[in-house]
Amino acid sequence: MQHKNPAWIPYLILVVLALIWGSSFILIKKCLVDYSSAEVALGRMVAAGTFFLPFAITRLHKPRRQDWKYFVVLFIVGSAVPGILFTTAQQHVSSAVAGALNALTPLFTLLISLWLFKRKQNNAKFLGVFVGLIGALILVFTKNNTGFVASQNPHYVYGLLVVLATFCYGINVNILEEKFKHLDAITLSAMPFSMLGLLAAPVLFFLTDFAQHIDIDPTHINLMASTKANSFYLMVLLGMVNTGIATILFNKLLKMTSGVVASSVTYLMPIVSLFWGWIDGEWLGLPHIVGLMTILVGVYLVKKK
Repeated sequence: MQHKNPAWIPYLILVVLALIWGSSFILIKKCLVDYSSAEVALGRMVAAGTFFLPFAITRLHKPRRQDWKYFVVLFIVGSAVPGILFTTAQQHVSSAVAGALNALTPLFTLLISLWLFKRKQNNAKFLGVFVGLIGALILVFTKNNTGFVASQNPHYVYGLLVVLATFCYGINVNILEEKFKHLDAITLSAMPFSMLGLLAAPVLFFLTDFAQHIDIDPTHINLMASTKANSFYLMVLLGMVNTGIATILFNKLLKMTSGVVASSVTYLMPIVSLFWGWIDGEWLGLPHIVGLMTILVGVYLVKKK
């Protein structure tokens, strides 16, 4: 007899994921103080690959031969490309707004599931996706927090990079749901990320200035200041926790629910990213509260059976 998880478990995973992934944007922002966007993106990939490598080695017998081509798609579309897009965009877009724009992921997940995989979705999920999208747009276009910080003239192209990243996430979620029902969450996470880490490592250490300027002296750690040591450890945290552990949780949630429901975690992430932005000195007002409440309504509708 198959064990059935308590009904509250998906909600708990959803909240934990929102806390972890919602903190990713402020971590990227802090890492970009001392490292280039390429170094942050590659460093995150290497840290995640290092975390997953032992799991991958012990699970090499589990994937089927045809799985490997989809693993390649996963590490390109699900991690490499979005990682580069986010770090590039966050040189010009605030962490709070990057988190808000990330809430577009369920919309793309739903649309791709309809167009490519011909899946049927109920009306509540459609309504939830669009209600959540409205909440995200409220956050993005609220006055004094458009998030384009490099100039008084908004660099919309950088916002579009985040949108493109969420489109990639939508493809990734659908492939995970459609092609990997036979694999457990750890194996499904370990294989593509360990492959990605092995490929990213030589690029990071030989084609960037990362190795020349790395500073990991524990005596230099001061989380209240900007130092190379802080940025390095935050980058490791970003890869191992915000990518590694969070990906396992997400794949577990995906197997317990559906792609549209699992990707609704991106509706909760702006709450966390806005909080960190406020802590870091960004403005937070009534329009943000309205946007967040709208997002929560969207989450409820998406999760509703």
